[in-house]
Amino acid sequence: MKVAYVDMIVFMYVIQILIGSSHGIPARNCTATTCGDNEQCHEYDDRSISCTCSEFAYRNHATDQCVVKYNWVNYDPKLLSDPRLMQFEKGSDRYHGLGRLSYDNGDILPGEMEVFFKKPRDITFFFIAHNGYNKPEVLLIDSGTTKWIYSSNGVIENNAIIGGKKENEIIYICRIYIYPEYIIGWMQPSKRSCYVSRKPNSRYESYKILTVQIG
Repeated sequence: MKVAYVDMIVFMYVIQILIGSSHGIPARNCTATTCGDNEQCHEYDDRSISCTCSEFAYRNHATDQCVVKYNWVNYDPKLLSDPRLMQFEKGSDRYHGLGRLSYDNGDILPGEMEVFFKKPRDITFFFIAHNGYNKPEVLLIDSGTTKWIYSSNGVIENNAIIGGKKENEIIYICRIYIYPEYIIGWMQPSKRSCYVSRKPNSRYESYKILTVQIG
């Protein structure tokens, strides 16, 4: 009886390895080649793993591949003519769009950014703070289109674009209409508010949040 009990344990262990679990595919360690492009690997306590789309990607169920929706990249003057560049308005003499800066305390904050074509090094930022590193990033929309959606009280809308982080919390891009224009800021879920650039210490519980729509 004891031998049979041991055999049963071994049998169940082998079955678990062969079929894996509901988490993913049969047990093995994550390596650089375990998952596909734009995917990240997860290991579980039951020795199974799974592959999910990376932070800025979504799964195309027709091809079962992860496709990048958007990406933050280091600013380069050559990007000013890139059709993927997220911008609010096109002008003959300047770029006016979305940028973000990193700060000494670890925060990464989104805001408005202006670059004048005749002086590509002349960059103006509209952020709450102005002590960010002078290495801005800009937003490229790789797949889908952007849409501003009304929201409030820290609700994270579907496909909301990640703008950076504040106090180690992921934040999103929001905007408020203050006559005569919209002003960009960030939405911090734990604070349930949108904090806008150019208006220090101002917070709004109702706002529009930037999303990327697929299809």
